[in-house]
Amino acid sequence: MNAATTNSATELGELLLEILPPDGKPMGNSSVREALSREAKRSISEAHYARIRDRALALDLVKRAGGGGGSIAHPRPRPFSPGQGLRPCP
Repeated sequence: MNAATTNSATELGELLLEILPPDGKPMGNSSVREALSREAKRSISEAHYARIRDRALALDLVKRAGGGGGSIAHPRPRPFSPGQGLRPCP
């Protein structure tokens, strides 16, 4: 995805999924928002991030994973693809 043109909610939602660890490990909401801002090459407000995250939750693309500030994770580890390294099969 071309981060220079990452503006729509759909593009940001796809980028959010790319940021999360593929093995299903949780990532804190603050860290995800900061990474999303870096990758999108623009500041993502907490409110905007919450809308993107909540849409992904509603679509079952991510799950809540707890933590002090809250965290999210892939609901199921993603299948292996070249360049991701080795990990157990789901």
